[in-house]
Amino acid sequence: MVKKYMGILAKREMFLRFIGASIFLLGLILSIILDIYLIKTLASSITLFLITSFLFSFILCLKFELRFIRENYTISSLSIVIFLIILMTIGFIYSFLKSRNLVFLFISSSNILIIISWHYSLALYKKKKLISIVGYILYSTITIFLRLRKLFSQIGPILSLLPLILITCGMVVILITELRMKRKDLLNYL
Repeated sequence: MVKKYMGILAKREMFLRFIGASIFLLGLILSIILDIYLIKTLASSITLFLITSFLFSFILCLKFELRFIRENYTISSLSIVIFLIILMTIGFIYSFLKSRNLVFLFISSSNILIIISWHYSLALYKKKKLISIVGYILYSTITIFLRLRKLFSQIGPILSLLPLILITCGMVVILITELRMKRKDLLNYL
């Protein structure tokens, strides 16, 4: 009876972690959409879209454990990193011509950080969980000091704050659920 009860508790807690990750993902997608709107130049917007879509696709392939990616993880990861660096350089150069290079660099970097943070948000390894938390903190800092200032005047405070609120809510749900699971001995970080 006790084991069955613990199994039901663990399933409920795992479901809450999944809900937190889903809220986090919704905020991440909304943030990327607003960032594409925030960057006014077409070439920089396309470059930002390519950066986020390639990284997001790679992380989805990792989550679904596709055989090709799993067997060639090092080569795949290195290829994605090189491709992202090339895209960021192209976007930076084009933004430099339009005098928006730092905005592009910070926005694309923060999107990379938050996508990686989402990827590791449900991790059971301490180092990966730490990467998730640090990525979230850096994204939040860039959002507060760069995005909100620019977006408030263009689309208003509610829509400007919505991605950060969703991402924060998702992260808080995940962390609180994991702390409760840890307290009940249903979760141990590796």
